[in-house]
Amino acid sequence: GSPFATLRVHGVQAGESSSASLRHFHSRFPREQMDVRCALSQARVLACKDALVAMGVASGRIAVSWAVGGEDRLTLSAEASRESVLPEGALSLLGPECALGTVRDGRSEPLDVYAGALKYGGAYVVHVPDTLAIGGCRASRLFRVDGDEHSIDLPLRRKTSPVHLVVRAAHPDGHWAARLPFPTPIRLVVRHKALGIAVEELFHRGPPGSCEWRATLRQDELFVGETYALQVEGTDGVQSVERETHSFLVAPVPPPYPGATPQPQELLLHLQRASRPLTVRLVNPFPTSHWAACLPVPNGVPLALVHEGNAALREVAREVAFDGLARLPALDVFVGETYTVKVPETALNDAAEQQTAITSVANGTVDVGVIRAARRIELYLTGDDQRSKADAARREVLSFMEDNDVFFGGAAERSVRESTLGIAQSWNINHTDAEKRTQNWKTIEGIADIMNRYPDIPCEVLGTTTSAKAAPAPLADYFGLDRTRDVRDIMYRLSRSRAEACQAALIERGVPAERLQVRAEPLTGETKVDFVPKANSPSGAVAGLPEGLPFRLLHVRSADSGVGEALRQIGAFTAENEVIFNGAGEDGLPRAEQAWDVAHLDAHTRASNKRTLAGVAKIMSDFPSMCLEVHGETGAASIAPTALAAHFGLDRTAGVQECMDRLAEHRARACAEALVGLGLSAERLIITFRGRGGSTEVRFTPRSISPYGPTPAGDWGEYALVYQGRTQTAGERVLCPLPEGSALFVDESYVLEMANPLEFAQAAEAEVRQVFARHTEAPAGGPSEETLRNAFIRSDRDRSGTLSKRELRATLEATGLAVSSDQAAQILKAYDADGSGALSLLEFIKLATDVSRLMATETGRSVMSARQMREAFRALGLNPTHAQTATWEGDGGITFREFSKFVADAGSVAAYHSTQPADPSGKVRTMGAAYWNAQTRFTVSSQSDRETPVVVELPVVLAQTNAVMLHCRQRSEPHHWTA
Repeated sequence: GSPFATLRVHGVQAGESSSASLRHFHSRFPREQMDVRCALSQARVLACKDALVAMGVASGRIAVSWAVGGEDRLTLSAEASRESVLPEGALSLLGPECALGTVRDGRSEPLDVYAGALKYGGAYVVHVPDTLAIGGCRASRLFRVDGDEHSIDLPLRRKTSPVHLVVRAAHPDGHWAARLPFPTPIRLVVRHKALGIAVEELFHRGPPGSCEWRATLRQDELFVGETYALQVEGTDGVQSVERETHSFLVAPVPPPYPGATPQPQELLLHLQRASRPLTVRLVNPFPTSHWAACLPVPNGVPLALVHEGNAALREVAREVAFDGLARLPALDVFVGETYTVKVPETALNDAAEQQTAITSVANGTVDVGVIRAARRIELYLTGDDQRSKADAARREVLSFMEDNDVFFGGAAERSVRESTLGIAQSWNINHTDAEKRTQNWKTIEGIADIMNRYPDIPCEVLGTTTSAKAAPAPLADYFGLDRTRDVRDIMYRLSRSRAEACQAALIERGVPAERLQVRAEPLTGETKVDFVPKANSPSGAVAGLPEGLPFRLLHVRSADSGVGEALRQIGAFTAENEVIFNGAGEDGLPRAEQAWDVAHLDAHTRASNKRTLAGVAKIMSDFPSMCLEVHGETGAASIAPTALAAHFGLDRTAGVQECMDRLAEHRARACAEALVGLGLSAERLIITFRGRGGSTEVRFTPRSISPYGPTPAGDWGEYALVYQGRTQTAGERVLCPLPEGSALFVDESYVLEMANPLEFAQAAEAEVRQVFARHTEAPAGGPSEETLRNAFIRSDRDRSGTLSKRELRATLEATGLAVSSDQAAQILKAYDADGSGALSLLEFIKLATDVSRLMATETGRSVMSARQMREAFRALGLNPTHAQTATWEGDGGITFREFSKFVADAGSVAAYHSTQPADPSGKVRTMGAAYWNAQTRFTVSSQSDRETPVVVELPVVLAQTNAVMLHCRQRSEPHHWTA
């Protein structure tokens, strides 16, 4: 069991020899009794040695010695050939062999020799016998026994043994990385473990693609019986499985037969590739100047991690991204390797991929630009055939009114006179009779439903009365008219009041007031209220549309779910706080369940866990529409802790994955239960887990329940300009020309409108003017600070040290800027930085400087440098080309007129905050007619066919036609009197 230990067999014959012994050895030693006793002791020792050799102990490992009474002392020492400590070895005296000693720490113990064993005056030599660890040697001189202590130096030769190194991957055969080639170069250093001295360096530089490496270590540096450490150094791609403790012992390897070369000792080293977790971020790839830069990426997007060059198993991991994030465990992501993140095409996004190389200095994050799924689009302006629509609506109204009516109380009825409204009850839609009142509202709601299905068709509300010769007396008295002479006027007022009552009821039910026209026709023979849908234009239809009609397409931004802010707050909080559990393999755990108990055994950690969970619950309470993913993970253990495996009834090795999965799940559920106890609803918590994921943390991630993630950060407004242009053909249905290949993203809302482009040009010019003024220096010749200070003192009439709204308005009017009280209040609010309700001196100076810049812009005195030009372009959301910026460098600076031209050349102003839909009351005028500003809002569905374009039609309504004056003249001679 101790292959390098030497056994000493020592025999002593101290008493007198027996007569039998004397007789046995007499022929050899007839004269000396001492010699007989020595021979007897030697025989017994050699007999024990022979028996041990027969039992398998190597002869070279057995040292023998024998002695008879008496003692002489001899001290021996050995000299080391290196700085290493010599192994224990045997020393013996020769000629004949009669004593033995042992070397320890380079010095020998005194030999057990006896006076009778060494002849006084005799000459002796000392040698070290050949053992498994050292080669034997002889002394170079004799010494004589003379009663003194002798010291002899013996140089030793250490035995070495060949070692063959085999380096393989540490992954099991079933894992795809077991066939992964080693990165090159790999530097291995062999060190003597006790001394820490490097004895050999090896570099593996190929061949490329190999996943096993064999090398023979230098035999002359590997001494038998010594322990060495093998370390991987200077490479980022690989690390030893046990980097600090991986060691090997050089063992003696006997030859298979005498005279043969010994077989080398084989040393197997498993190398683990360095790995790191990889976070995949799905991002919107559009620049901030593009209208689609605000679109969020879809939720639930699957992605695959593909290892480049691994033909047999290309796909190594799968994950699903929520809120634009997916985390791939370190188990499959190795440093020095190249991967491709692939996103497949889904109903909500197009396919995408991004290649990344994993380096030791990388931040472990890769951005993948994901474009939302889109559909081809065709936009049309159509002549709105209101006549056919009006006819259809009229037929529906007539059919509905066959079984429904609006009832009013008669002016002469007693119930009307006795009501709280008196005579006015005769045109109140809330009839005094409950059944008729219910019927009236049923009729109104039916008419409102029909008219809302025809949103472009107006409706005439017509009130009529019977052809009475005299009006009811109470009604005539109410209006103060004669019931006979003024019967038409009285009945007109009654019929119109009833029509207006029905109009008010329809408005209450959602019909726009501008679509309802009231008309009264008294004395027609029947008392009733009719509803008559009518066309909106004089001809009832737009016969054809001219070319050149302006149109715009706007994107309507969806409301942000708030998940971006929730992610930011939770991320910042958990970066400083975490939930820590007792390790499943810790000593002293009272029970296995303690490994997933948030009440840590350490009091300080237990209190920290409580604060962390309370902080997470507090943040989530501010986002009640968000869910929270609680994700548990464990380290990448190869063997499960004994207590944990026993608790789950699993094998420590074969069941390590299931064991770690259960531990990760229990820890996630423990945190979720604690959060429920702190007030979070269990329905808002999503529990996920991954055993052997590479970390031992529980992560908290807010999740949106919408199909899309958070809106990208930016100063987005409600609308964005997608495209604007003019039609190029004429007809009843004209195409709005879009750039080739135009498509709109699914699940987004848009507005198509036809409106006067002058409105947009004016809005864009105002924005460009403000941006120019903001990015230029105050012009030379403007008011100095001293001038502004004096103006401030003059304006501060109450000597309060600030300017009130009234004082500010008076100051602006004194400079020629006439503003209203409301405008002065808005200016005061914009420049009142400290919220005091008045302007301080510094605030007034800033206001005056901005006014000076705007006035200088108007007069052309302000100029802009190329650097300021670039900043202004970025503020407008534009990205100019290099060719454009090259024209900006010039003498004298850039004026506002030049800046406006550059902006026009670079593209239309598409900033969110300046784009709003047109006023529907405006008109688009052409050579022959004017059309109302028209718009329609639509959403592109993700369920629509990818191959079929989405068709959107915008009906155009004629507002008026131009009047044509006909000049008629007599056809006669100019000088004839008939002319």
